[in-house]
Amino acid sequence: TSSSLKSDVGFAVFDDGDGFGTTAKLFNSFEIQEKDGEKERKDDDIGKYHVGMKIAPLSKYNFLFVFTQIDDELHYCVAKNPEECGIDYDMDVEPFLNPTMPKLYSKSDATIPAEVHEILDDFDEGEWTTCVVACHRHDTLSMAGNEPVSCFINTQAGTNHFEKVLGMVYQKYLERAEPPQISVFNHVENDYTNVAPIDPFWKAFTPSEFEKQKKVLEKSKLASKDPAEIDILTQRIKFCEAMARFGTFEGYEFSSGTLSGRQVRPYVIPSSTPIRSILRAELPDLKWDKKDITSPMDRAPKNGPSKRLQSDSVAGFFFYRDDRLINYGQFYDLNVSANEANSIRIEVQYPSSLDGQIKVSANKDRIKKFGDAWEEILRGLDQKAGGSMYAPPFQNEISFFVDSAEGWKKPTPKKKAQNPTAHFPNVLVRDGKAGVSYSECPLCPYAHAPGEICPEFECPICKQKNSGCSGKKCTFTCSTCSKTGECTPTTCNNQCKHCGGTHKSHLCPKAPKPKTPKSVCDGCGKEKCDCKQGDNKATIKGPKVILRMYANNKQQNIDDLKSALDRLGIQPDELK
Repeated sequence: TSSSLKSDVGFAVFDDGDGFGTTAKLFNSFEIQEKDGEKERKDDDIGKYHVGMKIAPLSKYNFLFVFTQIDDELHYCVAKNPEECGIDYDMDVEPFLNPTMPKLYSKSDATIPAEVHEILDDFDEGEWTTCVVACHRHDTLSMAGNEPVSCFINTQAGTNHFEKVLGMVYQKYLERAEPPQISVFNHVENDYTNVAPIDPFWKAFTPSEFEKQKKVLEKSKLASKDPAEIDILTQRIKFCEAMARFGTFEGYEFSSGTLSGRQVRPYVIPSSTPIRSILRAELPDLKWDKKDITSPMDRAPKNGPSKRLQSDSVAGFFFYRDDRLINYGQFYDLNVSANEANSIRIEVQYPSSLDGQIKVSANKDRIKKFGDAWEEILRGLDQKAGGSMYAPPFQNEISFFVDSAEGWKKPTPKKKAQNPTAHFPNVLVRDGKAGVSYSECPLCPYAHAPGEICPEFECPICKQKNSGCSGKKCTFTCSTCSKTGECTPTTCNNQCKHCGGTHKSHLCPKAPKPKTPKSVCDGCGKEKCDCKQGDNKATIKGPKVILRMYANNKQQNIDDLKSALDRLGIQPDELK
């Protein structure tokens, strides 16, 4: 923002490169598109259509200034938005009003807005050769609809957004042994932030990278004598062992035999829930080492000025012309709907010598023509990858994408069987009702594939962990009784306690004889009855006999029983 336009947001880019060298080259830099063969360019030169400096700024701003230092003097040209100023953009007919011919800069030049003078004053002591300034905005800057001052001045949203975009576009340059330095001014911090490389493919989290990190950790653990450090390293090793199979799927790197220098490799970044959450919990900055300079492209900054970093915009093909990312975020003829393929990212690298095959639109919003390259891309995606180092759905070594009826067939909620032909349709339903879904384990801080048993699960029968037992079946076989699913490693539940054999204890010949139980009175509960006794009473009337007898009255009992049997018509012999 500037003193004269408090509600406006412009931008200035300072470059410490070679500059233009002459005023003629400065003026010619405003050419929208050079004619073929007009200028020789090195293979690793970034520009091609030369619209980034002109069309992009003038689509949003009324004025575009380019300042450059030539022979210790500052010269400049200015271009204006034709529709806003009413002057055609013409570099062929005098008097060259739009853009203007180069002029020597003066701080008293009234044709230059005050805020542009202020910018040059602020950087007067900087070591720069070229400065590009766009000002007097006439169109929205935010494709996401957010207010520009809020995005770029009052918060760090705009700065964070630009850092990630630039870090992704120039990742391969920033990872070089001698990288360029790109900085974005942070208005909140009132300082510059250096742009770091951003990896959209999460290459640091493939199974092979997990294995590599595990070996580093194991080496550090062996060398350490600090118990606390050893505990941390042990936990990190467990993390690698548990999560490696859930890492980034890395397809086969296909190098074209007909289009020299063109390479294709598909990636599928880790599942958002819960895998990426677990990775962030263990590695908050998503780096294995604080010295690592590259970060994976994770979440888009909140309230950013564009949707270009949101998950559905950073999926699909990523085209790298030489070392620069020139287009990303589309699936072209792979034709998938939004969101279901957000985790798929396909890296396509090609040299500038193949510009005749891969035609990029002038503003780089899409690839407008593939030539023979599209068939080569499909051939690259048809290569087999996957296997036991991956959790489902990548556990089988099959093609990533096959352009056939079988290759397109997606699992459904009713028929969840994975497509055996290609990974692509299985990825489209991953995390959904028709696909493989993962859940965070309640016993450990990691995740497991469906049907897998956590190493921390303790079998309720054999009391062992990580033994292959499940909640439904114990697999432990007792070495004493040879029975499975009945004993523990320390206790045989079938072993005789008397002789150590494996028969039931009560059948053991060495078992002690049971003692004969003493008889006790069920009245007083004593072995020698202490109950109160009285006289017998016999009631014999008609067919009814009622007797009350006591043990002490033996003879009377005999007489009463005889009388009762006689009345009942029962002979004593019949009682035998």
